[in-house]
Amino acid sequence: FMGGLILCIIRKERLLLAIFGLTFATFVVVILKSGWTFVHHTYYIVPFVPIMAIFAGYALTAIDKKKLRLLLLTTIVLENLLNNRTDFIIKNIRKPIAQLETVLDEFSAPTDRIVINSDQNPAPMYFAHRKGWVATNEQLSNPKYLADLQQRGCKYVVVLKQTFGEYLEMNLEIVFDNDAYTIYKL
Repeated sequence: FMGGLILCIIRKERLLLAIFGLTFATFVVVILKSGWTFVHHTYYIVPFVPIMAIFAGYALTAIDKKKLRLLLLTTIVLENLLNNRTDFIIKNIRKPIAQLETVLDEFSAPTDRIVINSDQNPAPMYFAHRKGWVATNEQLSNPKYLADLQQRGCKYVVVLKQTFGEYLEMNLEIVFDNDAYTIYKL
């Protein structure tokens, strides 16, 4: 990507540079709006990947030797597969989170709002296929915070026991409990 961008600047490819400039300016809005989350969650870069691919492809087309191009492409593919090999496997500690939607469906509607003690990590909320909030254990220990969530439509509290820290005791009705999480009715 960087090679292609530099090559475009050297060759004064105005159309590609204009596309890059407009796309980058738009993406800066996403970066600023997401703030801290952007830096700590690598998937936020996904909308910018197509423009990066265009410039990487431009750099590859500048290489005249077909074997060298093929070697570079193979190296890029292998590096990415090896660097991200853990993304293809769900870790044992996270497997119960993948079942969160099925468990919630037993007593909750998909439109019910929930809160999960996953701090700033939204991934468990995605697996729950629900809307709601992510919170810290400290926030969930605050009765005023829970009352505010209840007023805003939150119906269940999901406490992840193993993945996100210590077990959090709450004075609420338990509707589901296993080794991975406890779900309370709010």
